[in-house]
Amino acid sequence: MYASVQLVSGWFPVVLAVLALGSLGLAAARRPTTAWVRRVALVVASTVVAVAVVALWWSRAQVIRDRIPPSFYLWIALPILAVGLAVVGWPRSPLWRRSLSIAAVPLAVAFAANTINAHYGYVQDLDALLGRVHNRLAKSQLDAVIGASGKPGSTTDGTRPVPVTAPSDGRGRVAFVTIPGTVSGFKARDAVVWLPPAFFASPRPDLAVLVLVAGSPGRPVDWINGVHVDAVANRWAHDHGGVAPIIAMVDQNGDFTADTECVDGPKVRADTYMAVDVPRFLASTFSPSIDHRRWAIGGLSAGGTCALVMALRHPDVYPVFLDLSGAKTIDTGGGRKATVQELFGGDDRSWTLYDPLTVLGHRHYQDVHGTFVAGDADHVTLAADRALSNSASAAGIDSRLLVGHGEHDFPFWAAAFGATFSWIVDQTAPGVQATGAV
Repeated sequence: MYASVQLVSGWFPVVLAVLALGSLGLAAARRPTTAWVRRVALVVASTVVAVAVVALWWSRAQVIRDRIPPSFYLWIALPILAVGLAVVGWPRSPLWRRSLSIAAVPLAVAFAANTINAHYGYVQDLDALLGRVHNRLAKSQLDAVIGASGKPGSTTDGTRPVPVTAPSDGRGRVAFVTIPGTVSGFKARDAVVWLPPAFFASPRPDLAVLVLVAGSPGRPVDWINGVHVDAVANRWAHDHGGVAPIIAMVDQNGDFTADTECVDGPKVRADTYMAVDVPRFLASTFSPSIDHRRWAIGGLSAGGTCALVMALRHPDVYPVFLDLSGAKTIDTGGGRKATVQELFGGDDRSWTLYDPLTVLGHRHYQDVHGTFVAGDADHVTLAADRALSNSASAAGIDSRLLVGHGEHDFPFWAAAFGATFSWIVDQTAPGVQATGAV
């Protein structure tokens, strides 16, 4: 069976560490003359200053809202150190040493990036790094199976259809689609849709829908590369006659580092996009169940907050939600004041319309089901989810909190999704017994 090169385990990180640290060591290893010691000292001092500047910029730029471990600054220092050693060691050095010094720079960058990546378990193998997705349908195949009227056997452009039958391997298929912001005007990146084997059957059974949103920074495909939702769903489909929900991994941010928090504001209308444009597109394109009691939404990190906000504001669209490590409130990273300014142009009242605890304190719900999941080492998130779950229960929501062993990272979210998938199916397809624990 095909296996991609693992980036965060096995031989690759070990070899990369040896090459990066070894080349740095050799670049610095010279006869300890007074002049060379002074140059190295100057490089080290300059590196410390550069890292301090990066740390100051990072704290103010708020590229991501989560705090980063102090060790990250050490890994960031390595490429800067490599550049400095290459510069001061260039004069009067032989060609082999100059080549080694130059090679040390990209190796240090790769080592630093992969070490930071390993902390979150984000890009786990070479396929994920290169954007490869297995069992992906070509556009012509997708057109053939969907058709202009949502029926198998025709294409949207009138060309001869490419025959597509139920997958012989019993696995679902993945398609990349553009979901236009017809009503919202929101410009989203392509969504990733997993179609269960039963989707290709004729007649097609009534299928539930699970909409998933990633965190910030993040991409829709993170759900496949980092959380492995396709593997979880394939296992379920295999055990249930090919039947499983259609899973749509959609983009609520529009950019890798953007963070809309799924609100409507002066800049973007992500709320309308998620509540109107996305369900309309999925309903018209994939012909799933028209009963929205069979629709669910889930998210991780900032996406978990988005999923909660959507369920609280639009329980008629998403009456089932899964919040994996979401925050206590909408927050782009700088606290309430900065968030209000960034998302709502300073209108504090708009913030209260999206703050989960405020909404829960003013509404009562019926037939809404939610699960909050947090890692026992993710202390801030765990405290937030406890408060949210209690408030949700008080507001009439069938709410539960699951605490698993882990942190705010993809290995935890992958385990949590695998453990809660049967619960999602149970809520969107009554009669199926839900099991599993994180």
